[in-house]
Amino acid sequence: MHGLKIAVVGAGKIARTAHLPAYKSLPAVEVVAVVDKSRRKAKWTARKFGIQKFFGDCADLVRDESVSLIDLCTPPQVRLEVIKLAAEAGKHILVEKPLALSLGESLQIYRVVKENNVKLCLVKNYRYFPSALKVRDRIRSGYLGKIVSMHGTGFNTFPANQTRARWPYFSQGNLYDIAPHLIDMLLWLNPSSIRKIFALGGDFTSGTMGFINYAKILMEFEDGSLASADTSWLNNILGMKFTIDIYGTGGNILLDVRNDSFLEFHGMLTPLDELGSASRKALKIARGILTGNFFRGANAFYKRLISDFIDSIQNDETSPIPVEQGVVINAVLEGVEKSLLEGRPIFIEELFPSKRELVSILNVLYPT
Repeated sequence: MHGLKIAVVGAGKIARTAHLPAYKSLPAVEVVAVVDKSRRKAKWTARKFGIQKFFGDCADLVRDESVSLIDLCTPPQVRLEVIKLAAEAGKHILVEKPLALSLGESLQIYRVVKENNVKLCLVKNYRYFPSALKVRDRIRSGYLGKIVSMHGTGFNTFPANQTRARWPYFSQGNLYDIAPHLIDMLLWLNPSSIRKIFALGGDFTSGTMGFINYAKILMEFEDGSLASADTSWLNNILGMKFTIDIYGTGGNILLDVRNDSFLEFHGMLTPLDELGSASRKALKIARGILTGNFFRGANAFYKRLISDFIDSIQNDETSPIPVEQGVVINAVLEGVEKSLLEGRPIFIEELFPSKRELVSILNVLYPT
């Protein structure tokens, strides 16, 4: 990495606690500007992190030719316009999840990124937990045989403990909180591309809350394997649960993403297996608590993700989590909404206006 200049758009909590500290630990890059609709917040954040410039509007930012990378830490409702400005100005883009709040918007982002030959990387830092990386390697190396099914659980508290903003409480609600991370993990672990989606759930309070707060999602892949995703704001009032159980023809893995541990077994799972796994997990959590790393959670992995993205820019390689991944996640979420509304399975191809575009997207994610 050599002197890449970066501007951060959005001066909220995620920028201050994750993105900006990660950049500060990468000495060969420089954050030269902060942008926020609250100019006062932008100024305060710039001073706190020793950043030279601050703006209240992105129009001034994109005219700065020294900036090569725009880092978007804004709510998804306002990203499309900023991404268009950045891409048309030839600037690469790092963006928090979800890419957009609809497949239509994510396809617009995909097209403008491709048309302007810039790179976009989606923040999916749960992929960087060491246990998740090891599990994916075990699957790709054939230790589980062929994947038959996976079951993922993504329970989180209501967003009130993370932000005072009201934007998370729109009609799709929980689907755009932890569900994008859970769906991404299931897609990333499975070597086959998604074919069909079916979902049950909605508003468990029969319309009182007015947004989706729980869902059970079933996905079928092209090789016949299945994955289910159980996600909710209602089931876990004390914190996050993020687990994935993987079942193959030759073995099984129980992955606890949040606690960065996994148990692999072949044949019958014995009490000794479970006891050993529980002991190792307890020791790892205890060490994490004593060092403080446990409380950082996925924030601990922003540095590696950002470093990988910068390397991909400088080496002209595919970004670690490319725009195509964001589009497919949005397609799955849209398929969930459509399935909830119509009560039927939804084929992934029926969600896309162009089959050719879908094929191009999948070819990047699943090269032959």
